[in-house]
Amino acid sequence: MPINYKKTYDLLSHEEGIEFRDLTIELVKELYPHYSVKPEEIQNPDIIVITNQDDNVRIKLGLRDLYTRFIETARTRTDLKDTILSDYAHAFSKIEDAEYFQNPKEYTWADARDFVQPRLMKIEKFHDDLESFVYFPFGEGLVNAMIICEPDDLMNTRIRKEWLEKWNKTAEEVYIKALENFADVNEGLELVGTGKPHDYLWNQKGRDFSATAILLGSLRYLIAQTIGSPYRFSVPSNFVFFCWAELDDDEFQIEMKALIEREHDRLPGRLSTNIYEVDDKGQIKQIKETKDKPEPPKPQNFSNN
Repeated sequence: MPINYKKTYDLLSHEEGIEFRDLTIELVKELYPHYSVKPEEIQNPDIIVITNQDDNVRIKLGLRDLYTRFIETARTRTDLKDTILSDYAHAFSKIEDAEYFQNPKEYTWADARDFVQPRLMKIEKFHDDLESFVYFPFGEGLVNAMIICEPDDLMNTRIRKEWLEKWNKTAEEVYIKALENFADVNEGLELVGTGKPHDYLWNQKGRDFSATAILLGSLRYLIAQTIGSPYRFSVPSNFVFFCWAELDDDEFQIEMKALIEREHDRLPGRLSTNIYEVDDKGQIKQIKETKDKPEPPKPQNFSNN
């Protein structure tokens, strides 16, 4: 059956998902004929597995983000091939480098200090190994993880707790340096927004770390100066955050919640539909879905730096 590309990925039928998966496999094989490309499971439309010639490196590729980017194009076969190349060529190029995966680089603090950054990440991305890495809680289902982001390596490295002792650094000291580096990376971040009576802001040009910019105290202050304080925000995707005020307007809050859910379904790099509030001191707390008093997800007091 033909795929209805007007649907978001989550609304595709099982048959449409299988068809998109099989087309992706076909095109990856055309681009990389020396790799083995197969479904992870024959009835699972969501994941394919790419294996090198020596069968010692395997990469799993989830297809939701690929589909989400592809439907923004003219949706031709060539467009899908171009999307695969633009978004995944850097990962595929590593498949032949078994050493890269089997013996990952261990960094000294001198190696890492200029490249440490924070990243909002879904807990599920860590599988069962979250406690091996340096992170701070950030609401239900999310963490603020510490990574090393070198400009010549497109596959970021998560910082392991065991490295802290070797570096003679605490997690908080690493985080402060990570925020400093991240502020430099996000210098010039552009915000756009709507006017009265219902102001809300979002970042105009999203990169795959743009949502994490909400951790920057300087940005939260700028937002407060623009739309007032307290205000709320959400990070539906790695690529975007939305901020809004008028907290006494229940109808507007419902509208913004619906917007966040739509963007979460539509965009690649899904993060969360959680709603957070920034108080007049710049501190972050999560808003619960019920009418109970909101409870914070143990936010870091030093995140205002």
